[in-house]
Amino acid sequence: MKNKILIIILLAVIAASAFLGYKTFLSPRGIEGSKNVTIQVIVEKENIDKNFNFKTEHEFLIELLNENQADLGLSLKKYELGSMITGMVNYTADENKNEYFHIYVNELDATSGPDEIPLNNNDHYKFELKKW
Repeated sequence: MKNKILIIILLAVIAASAFLGYKTFLSPRGIEGSKNVTIQVIVEKENIDKNFNFKTEHEFLIELLNENQADLGLSLKKYELGSMITGMVNYTADENKNEYFHIYVNELDATSGPDEIPLNNNDHYKFELKKW
């Protein structure tokens, strides 16, 4: 019984260390200073292709999105692991139709959600409605 408890404690310590190591050394870093960025929203089936240009001091995409929520017609769903874009330009992705907003950063697939995407000067962030 003591061995099982010891193993559980050891696994908890390893998991906590891995999480702290990721946050300290591997998670994206925000860049300070003024940035000009473009957000493009595409909902092809509604013939929507809009560009929004922003000048911001924010370091992460989620901060910019939250600040401009009304202009972007944005809706978010918060999860334990981060935020998910559920609507843009007042169009809500339909989960029953397997729709979601795919994020591109400078035409490349984003490797994380908006909470961890750092803003860089002159970057282009595209949100395109897709099906999975």
